Amino acid sequence: MPSAASTQRTCFLHAGTHKTASTYLQSRFLANRKRLARHGITYAFPDKPARKFKSLATAAKEGNWAEWDAYLKRHAQSPGNLLLSAEQFTAPLCDQRLLRGLLATLERHDYRPAIIIYVRPQLDYINSMYVHTLRRLYHAFDFESYLKYYPRHYSGEGNKANLQDRYNFNQVFQPLLSEPGLTSIFVPFSRSLGDPFSQ
Repeated sequence: MPSAASTQRTCFLHAGTHKTASTYLQSRFLANRKRLARHGITYAFPDKPARKFKSLATAAKEGNWAEWDAYLKRHAQSPGNLLLSAEQFTAPLCDQRLLRGLLATLERHDYRPAIIIYVRPQLDYINSMYVHTLRRLYHAFDFESYLKYYPRHYSGEGNKANLQDRYNFNQVFQPLLSEPGLTSIFVPFSRSLGDPFSQ
């Protein structure tokens, strides 16, 4: 990893999490794109006309670094830093193998990573995800059954996932927390704290 004195540019990765106003933040990033550019930050989507970074998130989940190479090469001559935002980045960033693949890819293109993740208080997050998954018809559990079964067996999209408790933040974010030299910024998310964009 680059040292503190490195002149490498930074790739800021805003990775959600789910239900922390990511869509709102992305709309603010887009509306302020020119202002961000004046501060040396490029907010540019990988695909036109799509205004999302989901294709890069999918590529990261699949370990497809060629797609990242192509995106980063397109911005090789861009001054300053990059900002990418997708809550779907959370999953690959929390997988040690994929995280290290991404870090190596960024380093090849002279970018150092800075991960930004908004985190809700645990009880608030559990309640929010229960309402979200129930409304999306991912299940028909009552709340007690949801707590016992759903979080350990399904991802937020309703697909079977590895057995892990998505609400154990120390466990989920351990790859980020334990990676030497990696800048990971965890921002508390709560309506009482005001506008997350201002934070």
